[in-house]
Amino acid sequence: MAKKQNTKRQPNDYRSQVKTVAAEDVALLTKKGEDYADTWKAEGGYSAFFNIYRKWQRIYQQIKQDKPNCPKYDVFAHIAADTRQDGIIDDIKDLRCYLLLIEAEMRTRGQKTTS
Repeated sequence: MAKKQNTKRQPNDYRSQVKTVAAEDVALLTKKGEDYADTWKAEGGYSAFFNIYRKWQRIYQQIKQDKPNCPKYDVFAHIAADTRQDGIIDDIKDLRCYLLLIEAEMRTRGQKTTS
């Protein structure tokens, strides 16, 4: 019988950051909503889709390459090595916010979004 791994999480793991990340997303969406209004969905679902597609492609183009200390598709290594001001993590934040906007829009339209 295989030995069961200890799956108990340390109090300082990634889960302790989820509320902070979510709160930062809400603040960012509020600010960008004031600046850009509803341009993310100006052409309906097409605009919404192409915004997330564009962000995903930016992330993909960065992490699909082998770089020193950054194996291909190792998103954690690529983020850690990215020194640009608007780097991979910013694209990830933007992608996550667009996905939140899409779900919020569907809830506004009465679409069930929970399983």
